Amino acid sequence: MNRYSKEVLVNVVTQLAAGMGVPFADAALFAEVLVDADMSGVSTHGVSRLNIYLKRIELGPVSYTHLDVYKRQVAPVEPAPICGTRACDS
Repeated sequence: MNRYSKEVLVNVVTQLAAGMGVPFADAALFAEVLVDADMSGVSTHGVSRLNIYLKRIELGPVSYTHLDVYKRQVAPVEPAPICGTRACDS
């Protein structure tokens, strides 16, 4: 099995999300949160979910703005599924 550094994974996920129309800064934050989840041992909410998020963006009608990043954890925003990033500093 190949292993990749955090930086490589963040870069790949950022590029994929940005390629789907997510603004670059949001895509970078989104990528960092997914990779951090994996690195924290919560792989069920890490990069393994990337395909689901990108498919939802592609299929619509949900936009990438329906994702909150709160205290560096991904949280769903109802009623839409998680599909992108918005930083919450509170």
